[in-house]
Amino acid sequence: MNKILHPTDFSENASIALQFAFNLSEKLNAELVILHIAELPTIMNSSASAASFTEMEEEKKASIIGQLKKYTTDCFKDIDSSSKILFEAKLNSSTVTGIVEAIIEADADLVVIGTKGQSKLKEVIMGSTAKGLVAKAPCPVLTIPENALFKEIKQIIYASDYNQNDIAALKRLADFAEVFNAEISVLHIFNNEPVKDSETAAFQRVLTEQVKYAHLKYDTVVSTNVADSLATYLSDNKADLLVMLEKENMGIINMLFHRDMVKKFAKHTTIPLMSYNIFSVFSLEDA
Repeated sequence: MNKILHPTDFSENASIALQFAFNLSEKLNAELVILHIAELPTIMNSSASAASFTEMEEEKKASIIGQLKKYTTDCFKDIDSSSKILFEAKLNSSTVTGIVEAIIEADADLVVIGTKGQSKLKEVIMGSTAKGLVAKAPCPVLTIPENALFKEIKQIIYASDYNQNDIAALKRLADFAEVFNAEISVLHIFNNEPVKDSETAAFQRVLTEQVKYAHLKYDTVVSTNVADSLATYLSDNKADLLVMLEKENMGIINMLFHRDMVKKFAKHTTIPLMSYNIFSVFSLEDA
């Protein structure tokens, strides 16, 4: 992992996500790009030239870069001069589109973002934007709840529905976990106990063949309430990170982990959530 992108709206919750992004970048020896997306400037005078409009854009970007630097130094009073931090400002009417463009341009390996922001009146980074990124980002998205505290990652829970795409995501997750020497527990929550043993054995056999990671284990829970059982499991196992793969509608499987589960569950836990989607899995596999 070479580059981490942290989009911010300068809110208090964004600063919590920044602490995660910075600590991860130090641990992974990765470059950290701190980004803000702003609205395009409006031309009040219809006779304004294209050149003057471009000048307005550059002035706005320069102002944002200054805010980003202050925002960072306010969060970290003594940043080591060797820290690899870049600042970027983009102007776009859509925050999600702007961030996705920045991910592609920077070739980012991970996005770290908060889950709530400073405004309820418009699309801001910490609300609907985090949800949009979970669905569209071409790399994993790590969402940080507002009450989360950064700590060493030792226990990772991967919530699986035994789909083939989970294996592709787990391959990449194993590389991430290895840096921390963390344990990955692959958890599946069943609502039909008679099929538990056969499904579990088949998935574990394929996963063991394709994902070579020493600290990989499997667990199953029988329950009709996926969200509650998952929350209980995370608490009981002192999880440091939850990982899920957002999927398209997949029939019966979708009943257990439907495509909005990642987004909804993020609102009900203080544990950071790393999410992959089909775009990020395939882009990573093809890289």
